[in-house]
Amino acid sequence: MSVSPNFFVPLRADLNTAAGLISTARRVFRFLRWTRFAYELPANSADKDPSMAALKTVHFLSNIASCLIEDATTLERLRLLDPKFAALSSLGNLAWLSESATGLLITLIVVKKQSEAYKAALAAWRAALSGGRLEEGRSHGAIAFAQWVKYHFALVTLFKWAGECVAASHDNGYHGYTKAALAGSLLSSVISTYAQSAKLWK
Repeated sequence: MSVSPNFFVPLRADLNTAAGLISTARRVFRFLRWTRFAYELPANSADKDPSMAALKTVHFLSNIASCLIEDATTLERLRLLDPKFAALSSLGNLAWLSESATGLLITLIVVKKQSEAYKAALAAWRAALSGGRLEEGRSHGAIAFAQWVKYHFALVTLFKWAGECVAASHDNGYHGYTKAALAGSLLSSVISTYAQSAKLWK
């Protein structure tokens, strides 16, 4: 028994409407979140390395700009703001790309540092065990595990930003791989949910 293609038309329309409502609800839930990022900007961008501090500053300023523009377009969706502000969405996409690219670079540096810290802690643990220093080995083992957890989350965050870069570059018109962009957004969402869930279990 064949199903008429017209059978899926109302369903597709209902799904699109539901997706739009969920998107708007998510935006409302995240409304004014830029205020927290602006408050934390001095602490988040501080770093002994000037180049790292500059990267962090650009990253968090891009994040704040993206959130501000998202708020403006949310008000436009809710018809509380003049529709001409919808043109801000292109600037929002550029801010998103800037945030994603700098986030990727920052996380690459963090991954390298955490990898070195984990390897050093692991070597100290193995040296203590091979020398028969069991108490010292337990202490170094705990440190090595803590460094592994940090390294693990740094790697997970790296994949998150990579997915964001693929999606943001698509929305800015730098490539036409729509499926890759959707996969990047999905990957970023799954990793963000995983990271937030892991924080709750700490």
